[in-house]
Amino acid sequence: MLRCCAGICGGGAAERRPSGADPQMVQEHLRVAKPVVRVDELREPEQASFEKLMDRCGMQPAPPGVSDPGALVSPDFPKNSTRLLVVVPSGDAPPGAWNAQDTALPLLLWAQANNFAVALFSSQALKADPSGFWDRILLGSPARFAVVVVGHSMLNTVVTALCPLHPLLFRRFRAIFAADRDGPGAGNLDLEGGPTVPEQLQAHLGASLQDLPCESLLAEPMAHQRLFELILQREDRWCRGEAHKYSGFQNMKEGDKPGLKRMQVEERIQHLGRDRGNDELSRLLEKHEQATMGAGEDEEEPGVD
Repeated sequence: MLRCCAGICGGGAAERRPSGADPQMVQEHLRVAKPVVRVDELREPEQASFEKLMDRCGMQPAPPGVSDPGALVSPDFPKNSTRLLVVVPSGDAPPGAWNAQDTALPLLLWAQANNFAVALFSSQALKADPSGFWDRILLGSPARFAVVVVGHSMLNTVVTALCPLHPLLFRRFRAIFAADRDGPGAGNLDLEGGPTVPEQLQAHLGASLQDLPCESLLAEPMAHQRLFELILQREDRWCRGEAHKYSGFQNMKEGDKPGLKRMQVEERIQHLGRDRGNDELSRLLEKHEQATMGAGEDEEEPGVD
């Protein structure tokens, strides 16, 4: 069947997702890819270790060149600028495991099948130096949409690692799925003896923290599928928010509009001393950042004024 590439005849209207789309259409739009596993691999129990994951998934030690790595990253970790999955296992999990019983291999396979770069931490290494080790590993990823999956008793460690970061850095973690979080928001965090959580980080956690699917141990395939469905829903909402934000640029009344409007020299000189934290561009970005954080799971992002 021929398809109109330019959309001149309106044939592309069916391809675009309307705001009131049918749930079945949304499900098709956010289809989750399932990993392909050989039958003999299903019969053999996987042992949890970094060496097994490096051999099975091609994971690489991080930081590179160390004899006892505290994390593993996927081969596309420094190149994938689109998606990143950060896995923080339970506090009692040995390296390469999701918890004391289950390996992290299935979670990595599902992530790679859905084009996510992966960073798998050792919970012991992260607890030893939360902020320093977190930043040293994830500094090498250019991904703009990052998701964190946190095992039991490790949420406070992750929040401690995020506290020193600039808001532009911790806001790229668009969703944080925690195994032992009770209640909405970040009000239940207990950081006794730890740093004070900045106000901006508290607001971000209130919008990004979510519970893992009911099979919180992630030992069943349905739990993995449900998790990635939730992740893709969050990514779709974030992409729509970004589209609204960029469309707002055409309504800006101050500054240059390439090809449409050029400021005079006198105006340029006057704008050099403006408050860049409260100019038109910063207000636009802040408005849409707040709209994205405050939108519910089933709400559309507000339009541009």
